[in-house]
Amino acid sequence: MIAPNNKAVLLELPDPAICRARLVLKGVVDCLVQESFLCPYALSYGNNILCTHPLAEMVIANTPVKRVAAPPTRPDSVPQKPAKLSMAA
Repeated sequence: MIAPNNKAVLLELPDPAICRARLVLKGVVDCLVQESFLCPYALSYGNNILCTHPLAEMVIANTPVKRVAAPPTRPDSVPQKPAKLSMAA
């Protein structure tokens, strides 16, 4: 990793100041650290990196949650009456 002063920085993971993770399923924790290959608790699984740290719940609790504004599920329009079906042939 390159620091802002263009000097190489050696990362020692796991580091509480750097480690970030999110819970995917019960017992499955996704590592969110970009240089996760340096961590002895990182486990590559498909396209994901899983965190196997014994205190992974603490890492999740220290990870800031990024809130994303979700689009509305329904348009803000006036409800329309359903069209009447014609039985004429």
